[in-house]
Amino acid sequence: AVQRSYKFDSAKFTVTVIETISTKTVTKRKIAKKRPRDDDGEVISTPTIPVTTGQVAYEVKHLLGKLKDRDPARYTLVKALKGKLEIHPLFVVNEGDVETWEIQ
Repeated sequence: AVQRSYKFDSAKFTVTVIETISTKTVTKRKIAKKRPRDDDGEVISTPTIPVTTGQVAYEVKHLLGKLKDRDPARYTLVKALKGKLEIHPLFVVNEGDVETWEIQ
């Protein structure tokens, strides 16, 4: 067994079914709004990652390109959500272009 420095608490997660596609179920996880705490009860701060609007658009386009061939049903679902996708709270979105390291 692996010794971990944390305890998994499934009560901090809820799963909501968004839509069923054939035999696959697409789910959205809602993380409870409890702040992570260390063993002494102190709130653990989580650093954020800056990302540009151009980079987010690039990643969505890249994802759609993969899904179109690999999972057409999911492609249709994600494409319909294109303007409504939620960015993970770890990222802070700022105006800007695609990052310079990307192949275009």
